[in-house]
Amino acid sequence: VTLAALLHHAAHALSPHGGIGPSSHRRWHTREYRALAAMLGLEVSGSAGTITKLNGDSAERYAAELKILSEV
Repeated sequence: VTLAALLHHAAHALSPHGGIGPSSHRRWHTREYRALAAMLGLEVSGSAGTITKLNGDSAERYAAELKILSEV
């Protein structure tokens, strides 16, 4: 599990309705999800917001957490 994946799921947990738009396939991220993901340190891209990666500051911002995760 990567830090980006953990933050991705954290943004879903914080988002109303899990941050997924209303559709039969439920495959796109809402504006609310994208805003929360950005606050957590993710860049969200792609037409449906399906691509998430750490932004430039995230590694430094989460250095202590990354150290702990690497020791587990």
